[in-house]
Amino acid sequence: MRTRAISGLLYVAILLLLATRGGSAWTALVSLLCLLAVHEALALARACGADAHRPVALAGALAMPVAWQVGGPPALVPALVLVVLAAGIDQIRRRPEARRLVDWLATIALPVAIALPLAHLVGLRQLSWPHPQAAGPAWLLVVLGLVWANDSAAYLAGRAFGRRPFFASISPKKTWEGAVAGMLACGLLGAGLPRLAGAGFSLTAWQGLWIGLVVALAGTTGDLMESVMKRQAGVKDSGTLMPGHGGILDRVDSLIWVAPVAFYLIAWLTGGA
Repeated sequence: MRTRAISGLLYVAILLLLATRGGSAWTALVSLLCLLAVHEALALARACGADAHRPVALAGALAMPVAWQVGGPPALVPALVLVVLAAGIDQIRRRPEARRLVDWLATIALPVAIALPLAHLVGLRQLSWPHPQAAGPAWLLVVLGLVWANDSAAYLAGRAFGRRPFFASISPKKTWEGAVAGMLACGLLGAGLPRLAGAGFSLTAWQGLWIGLVVALAGTTGDLMESVMKRQAGVKDSGTLMPGHGGILDRVDSLIWVAPVAFYLIAWLTGGA
């Protein structure tokens, strides 16, 4: 338990420090998270029988956040095209008996399904805060806080009151009581954003409520999706990099869904970056 707490606090501290700093430092951290998460996903894919080309998949993982930092969302298109072409070249150069459609698709799918959504963390850091003379890390910190509120409330309520399983075939420990508690915590925190932000905040409590509820739903879905991957691969954790927590993919699974959903919802509500 002590090791788990220390590694968790270290992870959160690094995340908050570089989120606040922003710029190339934050992009470098997001790139590292993408790289490690795709690295772990490659092992899961191999356990399922897909021999993805590691160098192409890892290069694609790094390309997504870097492309966003350099050229914004439009730069993601050439990055995606390069991943598709590189994966195709890998298949062409293989021996005939080693060429498999599933390997080509896995090489493309892993950076697209993991690194592309996580690259939106770079975009969240760039969104303007709807408040006079305020921008920077505000929305990113709000989204991270909502994710952690959802996870914490769901865990604590599930342990204390959980009775009815929530997708037991995917994640036996999750309960409906925990899921509802997570959504309530996120919704209330989101609704309280105008009061917490102070005078001049241009979003209403109802809009904050919707942001909180959507983040909770997306975070829970991301968690369940990663559990599906692990069950298919027959493993409990995606890796061992974080003692007591598992792998990096275990830590960012919620953010894979939350980052893009929150980015586009907030951009729409605030009128763009």
